Amino acid sequence: MLRLARGLERLHLDGLAFRVYEWRTARGAGDLPTTGEDGLPLPPPGLQVLVSGGAGTGFVEDGRQAAETITTLLATNGTEISHCEAVLDFGIGCGRIARHWKNVPGPAWHGCDYNPKLVAWCDANLPFVAVAENSLDPPLPYPDDSFDLVYAYSVFTHLHEQLQFAWITELERVLKPGGLLLFSVHGDAATGGLDATELAHYRDGQLVERFSSSSGSNLCSVFHPDGWVRDELLCDFDVADVLCGGAPGLGIHDVYLARFQP
Repeated sequence: MLRLARGLERLHLDGLAFRVYEWRTARGAGDLPTTGEDGLPLPPPGLQVLVSGGAGTGFVEDGRQAAETITTLLATNGTEISHCEAVLDFGIGCGRIARHWKNVPGPAWHGCDYNPKLVAWCDANLPFVAVAENSLDPPLPYPDDSFDLVYAYSVFTHLHEQLQFAWITELERVLKPGGLLLFSVHGDAATGGLDATELAHYRDGQLVERFSSSSGSNLCSVFHPDGWVRDELLCDFDVADVLCGGAPGLGIHDVYLARFQP
């Protein structure tokens, strides 16, 4: 399958083929509930596929577990999410995690995404979240020092290297001094499908990119060695904690919690 995809990439057909794959996946999901057990509307299959690569009845549960993992990781490191003044879901998608903050008092909840369809759905269905649209490149539509916490699940996993550095710089701008960044990457637990050349680069501490021309979509996949994340991406942060693969709701991603130290 990877060989076929790379052949399509050489013909500049990989993006089109992936969109057809997403369309067929959404069509194959069949009739799904329109309201979750939490009482909030559920996004249609097409939007679920855009965000997670699949659609099904586990959408709400996966998000609930992810929200609990975020809450627990913060609390373990001395921060109660309810004590934050403002929180940003960077790459909110169709609110898989954000919907679970509805009954959490305290913070002003914000979300942003570069896909206007996702932003429009969240704006219409998650009224407790202030949602904004951004471009694939910075900036964000927020003033400096806006947020105590920014979290980004499965965002840096789909951005090529140049965009990763651009967005880290932008997230530093909108974070308060001492603010927290929580984000996920493809680390050691996600390397099983790498070919020999990719694995050698990864073990040498280099970032591994697939289909970087489709950055921002699930077709683009990026794999992050721990040393690269710490030394390159988080050079202006103090790493507080790392969950290495298998955190509830976050799949096989590694999750980093880091404090911005300007």
